[in-house]
Amino acid sequence: MLEKYLLLGIFIAAFSFSLTGAEAEPKAPAKKIIRYEPEKEKHYKLIPLGASSFEAVSPIIKAMMSKDGILTNEDGRKSVLVYDSDEVIRKVSDFLRQIDMNIVNIRIDVDFTGSGSGSDDAIIVRPDYGGKPKRPQPWAVNKKPKNVDINMINRRTTTTSNSSQFVLTKSGSPASIWVGKTMIDPSWLRAAIQRPDIIIVSPGSITRIDSPDTDIKWADVGASLEVLPTYYEDGTIEVELYPSVSCLDGKGRKRSVKVQQLSTKVRVKSGQRIFIGGLGSGKKEMYTKLFGPDFFSRKDGVDVTNIYLTATAVNSGGGIISSSRPGK
Repeated sequence: MLEKYLLLGIFIAAFSFSLTGAEAEPKAPAKKIIRYEPEKEKHYKLIPLGASSFEAVSPIIKAMMSKDGILTNEDGRKSVLVYDSDEVIRKVSDFLRQIDMNIVNIRIDVDFTGSGSGSDDAIIVRPDYGGKPKRPQPWAVNKKPKNVDINMINRRTTTTSNSSQFVLTKSGSPASIWVGKTMIDPSWLRAAIQRPDIIIVSPGSITRIDSPDTDIKWADVGASLEVLPTYYEDGTIEVELYPSVSCLDGKGRKRSVKVQQLSTKVRVKSGQRIFIGGLGSGKKEMYTKLFGPDFFSRKDGVDVTNIYLTATAVNSGGGIISSSRPGK
């Protein structure tokens, strides 16, 4: 009986040992690798747009930028302001430079064609008192003239003038040119009052009050031209134009600076010459004298200035771009 229990104990111990040995060894925990990448440094960069427009390129540029990048349109500088990493800024710069490789320059020619007509009618009365020629005498004299010469004058005059300006600039970039001189405005000079220094003398003291400084008014006399051309892929050119012509007008106390200016926006084909406007002026003078040779005088004058514009697209090599095949 004892032997049976002994054999049963040995069997249970062996069975327990076999179960323990059959258990799988525990697996080691999986390794997790955490990589820390520092945020790329960002800064601002102003990049020229060239001949491209912000509306056309902004969707493409935004797709290149990081989530917290900033894109701003600097319309006055024809550029974009990018806030991002160096890598993104380099991509944006390369992209804008690539699409702007075929630079289009615009030559703007403005022709001013002036014409004027005038008439001069006068009645000149010269009494002859005999003897040596003397200064013209009034009618109210005791000595009667031997004879009286009455001359009627009728003159017609026609004048023409031509002046041209041209300026070359890149599409989308403003440009200006001015030819002339700067001088003191004659109308200001006529009206200016020079005030002397004031000196007050009292017993025991002298007070001096200096005259106030005179602010001189200057005037530009010449021709100026400001343009803003934009070239389109269909071969047309849109031009914002601000021509101005100034000159001295009048004589003596009536002398002043006369300014003729015009502002307009047109869209034309490359090389097309068009009429964009005109400027006109007229003046009439008439006076009658009871005494002296100029008994009656009348002067009429009309001046007209016509302005013509020619916009021509020119590539970087100096060749003219055909409007039928833009960019070729």
